[in-house]
Amino acid sequence: MRPISPKLFAYTTSIRKFIIASVVVGLCLTSLLVVQANIIAHLITDVFQKNISLSVCKDSLIFLGIVFTLRAGINWLQDVIADIASTRTKSQLRKATLNHIAQLGPAWTTSQSTNNVVNALTTNLDALDSYFSRYLPQLILSVLVPTSLVIYFFTVDTLSTVIVVVTVPLIPFFMVLIGKFTQIKIDDQWESMSRLTAFYSDLLRGLATLKNFNKAKQQKTLVKRFGDDYRKKTLNVLRISFLSSLTLELIATLSVALVAVSIGLRLISGQFHLVDGLIILILAPEVYSPLRLLGTHFHAAQDGLKAAEELFSILETPLPSRGNRQIQRINVIRCKNISFNYGSRDILSQFNAEFRSGMLTVVCGPSGSGKSTLANLLLGYLSPTSGEVLVDEIPLSDVDSKSWNLHVGYLPQTTWFSQSTIRETLQLANAQATDIEMISACVRAGLDVRNDQSIVNGLDTPLNRQSGLSSGQRRRLACARLLLQDSDVFVLDEPTATLDSVTEQRILTTFKELAEQGKIVIIISHRPAVINAADSAILVESVMA
Repeated sequence: MRPISPKLFAYTTSIRKFIIASVVVGLCLTSLLVVQANIIAHLITDVFQKNISLSVCKDSLIFLGIVFTLRAGINWLQDVIADIASTRTKSQLRKATLNHIAQLGPAWTTSQSTNNVVNALTTNLDALDSYFSRYLPQLILSVLVPTSLVIYFFTVDTLSTVIVVVTVPLIPFFMVLIGKFTQIKIDDQWESMSRLTAFYSDLLRGLATLKNFNKAKQQKTLVKRFGDDYRKKTLNVLRISFLSSLTLELIATLSVALVAVSIGLRLISGQFHLVDGLIILILAPEVYSPLRLLGTHFHAAQDGLKAAEELFSILETPLPSRGNRQIQRINVIRCKNISFNYGSRDILSQFNAEFRSGMLTVVCGPSGSGKSTLANLLLGYLSPTSGEVLVDEIPLSDVDSKSWNLHVGYLPQTTWFSQSTIRETLQLANAQATDIEMISACVRAGLDVRNDQSIVNGLDTPLNRQSGLSSGQRRRLACARLLLQDSDVFVLDEPTATLDSVTEQRILTTFKELAEQGKIVIIISHRPAVINAADSAILVESVMA
């Protein structure tokens, strides 16, 4: 994995500004290091060689204090810049990923592990904080500081410069060797953490079911196994990290010792000036220090880039092919020789159907025959392997997705509500809807929010686990939300699956009325009452791959 991911440049803009700012900060720090070394070297020479009193060197001491203060201030500024860059980069990545997921649609999200996607967007992405605050600034300093100081050394002492030039490459060489081995361990640790996170999330979600079957206590073994696996792999990474730090420290110490020995021998023989020797000795550790710290922060970089790579894999998922044609009204949708497959498994083969305005059409067939897949094809969330969906003889792939979504309402099998109130949930479909319109939509969906005893606060009833709404009530609320959309096409996947026959007839009557008003109503259902109420029924037969 590269130290700087090119994809970070492609998907974010903050990192470019951060690198420029880090270069400027690095040059300032290098300049201050040289100034600081010269002041200290001249002070020591004046006091111990020329017997000058410290009181005479008051100006130099004040200047040295200013340099120390400036270095501390610049280091603080670098931390602030890193925090800003990390926050903005994470925000840009999250927004880009969420926008991409929204364009991929439900067909993609249902095929993914929700836990993995949530963790990638939240906890895992926070690993970029260490990448920006520790590794990336150190990476820039590890290039600027040694290069600048070697150039400065050349103006002071050629032999010390040669020693530094020969020994400095040893640190990156060993970093690469250690890094290749470390990467394998980090990948194992990351995979173990993902399994542990997914396991805990699934365990909490299914705890009620496990309790019902008296299997909750048996999960202790699995909890311990996953926890021990993550602990061991984390300790393996830490062990390698400590050993790599020791190796780099040893190389740097021996290299500085070589420089010190060469200077000491020449000082004894009188071939070298004390002030120049002190400058080299003070600055020599600073040549190796950025490289040593870079190796120390290598683990943080890999965690951050690994987290970003998970988002890149989502961002690089190709979107369904769509054009830019605008539509005003939809009169007929036609499926022409549609085929679709998931990998090697055929779902639909040479399927033909027609859905007209003014008609309520039911799509029926055995489970697994491809009814929900057909709904996703009609909604534009999936693209057919062959054939095409025509909207008033215009290929759906040529229609602008935003324009299409404005004309289509969809009720999936599993409905979603935010932690809000009934009013806020209904306003998702129509933000301008009045209380009267929202109550009317609920009544048409068979949900009387004014007189139902379980809905104690009417439209202000909160939607959470304590609200008391049953699955049937939630289903009807989802239908009411759909009714508030001014759509030309309504696609409903099993809208009456959990409802009694009376409520079912009420909802069927409502959507029958919408069809009579010129809407295209498509209902996916197995229920005889729905099939009997339809103007036409389309059978989707199973296709054997």
